[in-house]
Amino acid sequence: MCEVVRMPHRRPEDVATIRAVLALDAVPLFPLPGHVLLPGLPVPFHIFEPRYRALVRDLLAKPAAERWLAIPRIAPGFEAAAAGEPPLVPIVAAARLAAASELGDGRFHIAVIGEGRWHLDEQPGDRPYRLGHLVRMPEPVLDPTLTTRVANAVRRIIGEHPAITEEISALLDVERHGPASVIDRLAALTLVDPDLRQRYLEAESACCRLRVLEGSQCCSGEMPGLN
Repeated sequence: MCEVVRMPHRRPEDVATIRAVLALDAVPLFPLPGHVLLPGLPVPFHIFEPRYRALVRDLLAKPAAERWLAIPRIAPGFEAAAAGEPPLVPIVAAARLAAASELGDGRFHIAVIGEGRWHLDEQPGDRPYRLGHLVRMPEPVLDPTLTTRVANAVRRIIGEHPAITEEISALLDVERHGPASVIDRLAALTLVDPDLRQRYLEAESACCRLRVLEGSQCCSGEMPGLN
């Protein structure tokens, strides 16, 4: 049984992130089937639907500190209704728009970085895309005794995947970045199955997150870029 450990003392940048999202009445939603955004690393997306092109343009018109959205998973079993308004899984990571490049035909390449753990409450709106309010959820924190397990997981994954670059290895440095950030990055890199990713995000203790991670499927170790 995993013990639930509550909110830790936070770094200034973490506090700034929380305040920025809490200050927003609503964020735009970009629901996707079979995808769960996790905190920690940039993830690229190709935006081609007109309603989501409008979403990106609306975000780019805002100050950088207000460029937040949510990318909830479409509820399993409703993937075929993605073009409409299917039900959504409500536990999400907030998504910061980190980069956007408009193509000649109006499509976009964007990159977002997941931040924290939030409960999504959908809100009515007059935009072509859906809107939601994000409610902060407690973050699991790592008991000091679990730090060694995180470091061991890093060594194992780097050893098993020689394709992992020096850039990624640096981001997985527990001493430099702290175990909480590193475990999120490990999950973003190695968890492939959306059910496992959702289970990781919803886990209420670091112990349970480590258990999900230690039983994960692994990808090639390539980190998506911001370009």
